[in-house]
Amino acid sequence: MTLPTHALLGLAIGQITHQPLLGISFAIIPDIDHLYSYVKHRYYKDWNIFYKNAFGKHDFYQDQRNILHNVVVYGILVIFSYIFYPSITLTLSISYLSHILLDALDSSDYYPLYPIKILNIRGPIDFYSKSEFVVLLGLVCLNFYLYFIWV
Repeated sequence: MTLPTHALLGLAIGQITHQPLLGISFAIIPDIDHLYSYVKHRYYKDWNIFYKNAFGKHDFYQDQRNILHNVVVYGILVIFSYIFYPSITLTLSISYLSHILLDALDSSDYYPLYPIKILNIRGPIDFYSKSEFVVLLGLVCLNFYLYFIWV
């Protein structure tokens, strides 16, 4: 899924938990993995290669969704949050999990136990497709509802 989709779902979660900035932040933090991959493979040196990898449907090296997309790392972060910052644990856990679930829904490779590549999840929604746009519009509507009606 795209960054705006993750951010909008994080915003909705944050509105419900009364921590909207944290909701957005924790919903997009796992995508730092993409930046790691771009630097590792030097995509920044050629705009065409960067664009193809950042906005394309395929992850040629299969490492754009790596350690921060790992469900074990997610569990560890939730436990540490509960121990050291219990006031943000609910927002962190749901927002971060929303990111993982949205990525599992799109058709790109997702290895939930990365770097162990024994399980690959590919969902039904193509990256940058009309289906994803429908999800995005649904999240926009949900956020309007939560902000203006659900108080």
